[in-house]
Amino acid sequence: MMNTHTISVGDVAVHRVGDESGPQPVCVLAHGLEDGWQSWSGLIGQLASTYRCYLLDLPWRAGNTYEWRRSFEPLTWLERALRLIPEPIDMIVGHSLGANVILDLLCHDAAITRSAVLIAPFYRPAAVPADDRLREQSRQYLRQVIDDGTRLRLGSRAHRIDDDVRAAMVDKQLERIGPAGFDVLFDQVAASGNLPLDQIAASCTVIADPEDLGLAGGDSNLFTSAWPAANLRLLPRFGHFGHVTFPEVVAEAVRELSQSAPTSVTGSAHMATTETA
Repeated sequence: MMNTHTISVGDVAVHRVGDESGPQPVCVLAHGLEDGWQSWSGLIGQLASTYRCYLLDLPWRAGNTYEWRRSFEPLTWLERALRLIPEPIDMIVGHSLGANVILDLLCHDAAITRSAVLIAPFYRPAAVPADDRLREQSRQYLRQVIDDGTRLRLGSRAHRIDDDVRAAMVDKQLERIGPAGFDVLFDQVAASGNLPLDQIAASCTVIADPEDLGLAGGDSNLFTSAWPAANLRLLPRFGHFGHVTFPEVVAEAVRELSQSAPTSVTGSAHMATTETA
């Protein structure tokens, strides 16, 4: 169980791990769709002695109703959460949807951080149209991600459960997520092909499984050609939830990038506010 200090405003919260002050670099972590800030516990075990970590609790957390979409887009929700952090950010780590929203932020705010690690992001190559075919592929991809997450939560019990039973569990989750949840995913997939990746100033590492179809349909060359400045690490058997199953791999990437990134940025965007929802 992580010992945290929590700051919350409206439908976002920030959980700080570590002392409030001191010389530690600051690392912010953003979870994915239908996930939660607690999923970083293994990685925090690797980082907490070196970094002061802020774990974001974002409205696309597990079990949400997606009513938050009526108020703001994911990028605005992320920005609102970051404004709760009272000091400059040295590193941002994001997983899945969280990684994509961070990617959007990096394209539009060069001062937000000096480095980022993006885990299993989605990417649509610019040449691939955001049409019904991509929508169906994204629907199948979401099902695979939910299935992978179900296997992960079941742990050692997964091999004792019939495929039909697990498929029914996935169906139930997808039914609850509904069209609104799928649209959150698809909107990010569609928008990713239009992002000005060449304008990103931060040093970035992207970690993914080579068989993860969410990253340019599994063709990593399409991704690297669109963003040659990124350090892409393709790790076999990493899966979509590698930050949970292989936290030491992600921690190593964070430490290596911190050592190689430029000196810390400054900017008013990092200052806490009294904004209300």
